[in-house]
Amino acid sequence: MKFAKTQMMAALLCITTTPIYAATNYVSVDWTTAGSGGTQNGTLGSGSAPVTLTNSSSVGGGLVAAPWGVLTATDGATGAGDVGIVNEGSTSQWTTVGTITTISLSGGYTITNPILLINFTNGTMTFNFADSLTLNVLDASPAASATIGAGNVITSSSGTNTNNDGFAVQITGTVSSISFVADKGGVGDSVGVSFMVDQANLIAPSSPISASVDLSANKSAVIFAKEIDLTH
Repeated sequence: MKFAKTQMMAALLCITTTPIYAATNYVSVDWTTAGSGGTQNGTLGSGSAPVTLTNSSSVGGGLVAAPWGVLTATDGATGAGDVGIVNEGSTSQWTTVGTITTISLSGGYTITNPILLINFTNGTMTFNFADSLTLNVLDASPAASATIGAGNVITSSSGTNTNNDGFAVQITGTVSSISFVADKGGVGDSVGVSFMVDQANLIAPSSPISASVDLSANKSAVIFAKEIDLTH
């Protein structure tokens, strides 16, 4: 009887400590349609984490078509075709050199290893990221048209201003915001912007469900240990 009970507790331990995720379960920002003045709001993932895009030039803030999972600029990025991907981007527009575009999560949310998605590149453009970031270009259209240079500057060349021109770049690490300075030879322009992340890597500020699972797992482990002792 004690052996059977011990087996039951072992099974419970396995159940309560094993998270269940799909092989990939990527989600992207669901942007609202009311952006203006350089600000665009949206939500991310099943928990509707609040997301805001801002431009320091205070211009732009509309939506662009972006079926990320089929665009040759981004379809090579893992997760781009997952069911949680929203086929749209927010407009990032600048009128002068030095305009900072920032996509940030509020409410204490963070993301790990996000993938930034850019489309509607036009001619030669540069995207300057913080030196401290680790970047990896996953896909680009035209092929090999996005390269990372000194100072974490990504140069995108040969785009023709369509939704299929652009690139996908992964940022390694855990962040709560992504910023870059875009430039097109000193003149104003715009691109479509979004990002995606594995749902498992969208971290809430606190998770009562996770805490309850952890406590249950610890309790099961203690009971399981006691049952083993009683059998001797």
